[in-house]
Order: sequence, then C-alpha cells, then structure tokens
Amino acid sequence: MKCANKKNATHWVYSFKRNQVVLSRINTSSTKIGFTMERKTPTSFVAKGTLSKYKTDVIYDVSSGDLSIMQSSLRGTNQFYKCDPPVLVKEE
Repeated sequence: MKCANKKNATHWVYSFKRNQVVLSRINTSSTKIGFTMERKTPTSFVAKGTLSKYKTDVIYDVSSGDLSIMQSSLRGTNQFYKCDPPVLVKEE
C-alpha cells in the first residue's frame, strides 16, 4: 500500500498469514525494514520493530486509511500517514 504525508511517501507490504509488515520504500529510496505483527484484526494491525535504532510501533486502520509510526524514545519521531487502499500483490 502507498502512504503519504506532507514530508514523505512510503510503500508498505504486509501479510496476515506471515504476521509481517515490511517498509519497502521511503520517498524514492528502496529499503527493507521488517516489523512483526503483535495484534491484528481483519481491518487493522499493530506491528513492532526497530526503525532508525528506535523501538517502533506501526499502527494501521483500513477503514480510515490511517497509518501511524510511533517511536518510544524521546529522540524518536512520531509520523502519521494517509494511505491508499491496499492492493493484493500475491496470493499466499
């Protein structure tokens, strides 16, 4: 799925079957940062991992299209994105 805010554009891939979320692109740079789903429902998920050396939570809600990146450190940043509806990349 593609997400954007005023400063950045990101691309995300997620799989409920594998309990994984991957940040695959930031602006025009390719990357591969993995997160593990901790909680999930058919319309939302919460994933945990590390982004820029900080513990990070990724929270997504399909119905509103909101994606939040929350970092627990005082030096970390919280980012909020609006996302396009997810597109099926591959059937598992």
